[in-house]
Amino acid sequence: MTRGLVRGVALTGRGLVRQANEDAVLMFEWISQTPRAQVVEMRSVFAPPLVCAVADGLGGHAAGMLASRLALAHIAAGYPQWTDVDGVAEGLRAVSAKVNAQAGASAETQGMGTTVAGVILQRERVLCFNVGDSRVYQITDGFVEQVSTDDAVLNPAGQSTSVVTQAIGDPPDTPVSAHVVEVPYSGSRTRLLLCTDGITGVLEASHFRKLCRERRLRDLALGLRDASFDDGAPDNLSIVALDVHFTEG
Repeated sequence: MTRGLVRGVALTGRGLVRQANEDAVLMFEWISQTPRAQVVEMRSVFAPPLVCAVADGLGGHAAGMLASRLALAHIAAGYPQWTDVDGVAEGLRAVSAKVNAQAGASAETQGMGTTVAGVILQRERVLCFNVGDSRVYQITDGFVEQVSTDDAVLNPAGQSTSVVTQAIGDPPDTPVSAHVVEVPYSGSRTRLLLCTDGITGVLEASHFRKLCRERRLRDLALGLRDASFDDGAPDNLSIVALDVHFTEG
């Protein structure tokens, strides 16, 4: 019989420039949107399904804060019914519609939306999803692989910019087309990293990948956070990092 343990760390914060934190994180149904980027550590018996996600709100302080928090709350409520690729895609379309409906409730929330990137840990596989430019990575023996797909305008060098082409709740009358992929577990330990562009949009790719090779999850998260702060932390930043361990017994 295969048994498992999931260890996770998460942080979210406003950075050094923004006045508020429009990001939010979801880990094992716990949602946070604190202004200070402090690491929280959790562990859970591997009892799938389990969900983790990050979100980066759009549309201004109040609207962006609401959009990211609302999207993660709807994901936390709906994910147990999202059992396959099509189910996740349909679930995220429903989440987007709910965020859009809230956006139309007042002038202050008009045009709000949010990126999301997350994972659903199932018994035999991981369902990875994203809308917008927040990312999901799998880290295997020091090799860092992006498994999400950026919804973003590209610069002349072919790299993603901070201009997103779709988000949860935005554009208002167009159903989102979520990116959803199945990822198998990699042996006795699978490591996954979720982050917003307050990390990936600030750090050089080579520096980011080097920091991702830290052995301990806490050191990985702190390394990425501190490097972003060293570079001025111009944006809100969020990280969720997970290790899924399996043992026979």
